Amino acid sequence: MLKLTAYAVLAMGCFNAAAQKPVPATLWYQAGHVELAATTSSGDLAATWQFDRADNGDMRIIKDEQRGTSKVKGAVLSICDDQAVIFKDIVPAIRHELQERDDPIMYLQVVLRLLGRALPEGPSSVTANKKLDVTDEKAALRVRKGDSAQLEFGAPWRAQGSANPGGQGQIRFELAFNYADKARGGARSELKLSGIWQQLSRLRALDNKFSLAGWQVHRIDTLANIVGGNTMLSTVAHTQALQFATVGDLRSRIERWWSTDAGAPKKAQCLL
Repeated sequence: MLKLTAYAVLAMGCFNAAAQKPVPATLWYQAGHVELAATTSSGDLAATWQFDRADNGDMRIIKDEQRGTSKVKGAVLSICDDQAVIFKDIVPAIRHELQERDDPIMYLQVVLRLLGRALPEGPSSVTANKKLDVTDEKAALRVRKGDSAQLEFGAPWRAQGSANPGGQGQIRFELAFNYADKARGGARSELKLSGIWQQLSRLRALDNKFSLAGWQVHRIDTLANIVGGNTMLSTVAHTQALQFATVGDLRSRIERWWSTDAGAPKKAQCLL
């Protein structure tokens, strides 16, 4: 996690707790590990993702996606409060680098939102099979990552399914999410979601010695734009990939606010 200075602006992560003393429904967002499979009735997405959050907020996504006729399989790391996104076995389209990270996170948000709505008593309430049924006749379900990435599922919508306790603190879930699809003129679409929710991460820490051989690093900057007298923040990834030997080398560069001068003063701190 990055400590702010006058030189840095942070983006919020999706796993962050909703409050210092969260109500039970928000405890779904304290997941450390989630396995998620998602398929759309239109056939434009069939994906499996594994999400792991380190104790300092770094995130790893392991993905296997079929998007129409294209296939994407590999791993994504996001470190130092989203100051860098790192790819292995993935070559992102130019100016779509953040999409490889943000799209899976938004589908994760959909699951966490639906679980929170269907089971407001929180994860501890799943001690036996729970039938899930939540609906909204008027309000669309919207999720976003930062200011530039968002998904909308139109009303009326309904999600039905089940949640079951598993071993090692796991909760297995299945959901069929039916909604009005704005992209298809309001026609009905269905998103099927299934997987595992677990509070304990499988990546508690990303060591500074972790090798980045074979990984491509993209720097992320936060830009401030004035729109109608209001300051709007947006994030953008550099299209040119960088290479580093280890995560520690990358963190040091970020802490110098990307200066290549090894003697430059620190302007921020990436927590371990």
